Amino acid sequence: MTEQSINDRDVTNSIKCDLSYTPLSSDEMCTVVGILKKLDTSSRVDVGPLHGFSESGDFTGFKLTSSGSSFVCHAPFCEKMFFGVSVCAVECNDMVLSNFLKNKVDYERKLRDMVDGINASIDSGVAVAGFDCIPEEYTGFFKETKGNISVRGSHRKGVDSRQWTPEPPQSIGVYHSYVRLASGDRASRLFLVCEGGCDSLCMEYFNLMFDLRDSTTLGEAVSSEETWWVQNACSRARCRLLYMACEVLDLECKNVISDVYSYEERKTVVPVNETLHFDFFQGRGDKVVMMNGLVDTQRLRNGICCRMGRKEGYWIFRGSLRRSGNVLFGGPFGYKDHTSLFPVWNLCKRVTNTHEKEVFFENDILQYFTKTGWDRDWGISELVPLCTYDQTDSPE
Repeated sequence: MTEQSINDRDVTNSIKCDLSYTPLSSDEMCTVVGILKKLDTSSRVDVGPLHGFSESGDFTGFKLTSSGSSFVCHAPFCEKMFFGVSVCAVECNDMVLSNFLKNKVDYERKLRDMVDGINASIDSGVAVAGFDCIPEEYTGFFKETKGNISVRGSHRKGVDSRQWTPEPPQSIGVYHSYVRLASGDRASRLFLVCEGGCDSLCMEYFNLMFDLRDSTTLGEAVSSEETWWVQNACSRARCRLLYMACEVLDLECKNVISDVYSYEERKTVVPVNETLHFDFFQGRGDKVVMMNGLVDTQRLRNGICCRMGRKEGYWIFRGSLRRSGNVLFGGPFGYKDHTSLFPVWNLCKRVTNTHEKEVFFENDILQYFTKTGWDRDWGISELVPLCTYDQTDSPE
């Protein structure tokens, strides 16, 4: 397709706004049109309930579905691919809650000291995650014959090539919530929430996708070792930070395991919820999907953790309720005949006649979310902050 035909191609029919709470502004429409004109003619953009421009000027709140034959240089990759939120549950009782309420300043100082320690170690030369950490072999378990005896070896699959330390999170903290159990009882719970990813690694991944230009297709990129490892490393970094926070705050996490991918033995936590803000995965058939500021409700594992204002904590929207399995916040939901998308934050703005106004999760928009297949009777767990660290509050 020539450059002239690309510019002349009408892509408005490939823009789906069925779930959008407000219409696209002229700037947003120009951005979406610009994305689609560079991609395969079968590509489409589904606009989520909330959409807008981030503080860095990037358009957010959309799902891009494209053919795997499209080139990576035309896709809207961002510098924070696979960033998101991980949540772990910790032991909760009246004494623990009382300590947090009485000694909030001390606990927040401990979190800051933990992050300062991470920064100091990086400044002193401790390596962070990079492509040189990607495993060199995937042998897994093997059998070795010694004489007439077969001995099972213990090589682990996909172990990092070197040790690395997680970078400071965008935010991390302790939150309290009342949750509804499968039995119907209401219980008091404490959660640790970490938001972020691997900054240096994700920037390296972003630059790689840019440098590949038209030598690599989206289908090749989505199934590549680099894509798998970056997503895996971001999740592991958040979970490792949650474990470190449990240690410094003297909290007992309910699910602690050894990181099977780590170069050296490291402890980590098993999250009860993980919500990605930016995702890239294989769709149906030869399609490739890119999510920006949204999640696909049919791919949920345990609810949707949605960021409110920085001082307001998080809301976990519960999915379809199950009576079996360890699914505290519900499972997938949605409709088979159309895409169901849900926002991961409320910091988007809607445009009225002459000014902009922030969209808050009030009754009208909660009712609007039912168009995605979400049922208000499933409920929302509000995670109220007790003590937190946030990069935006740190002194320069």
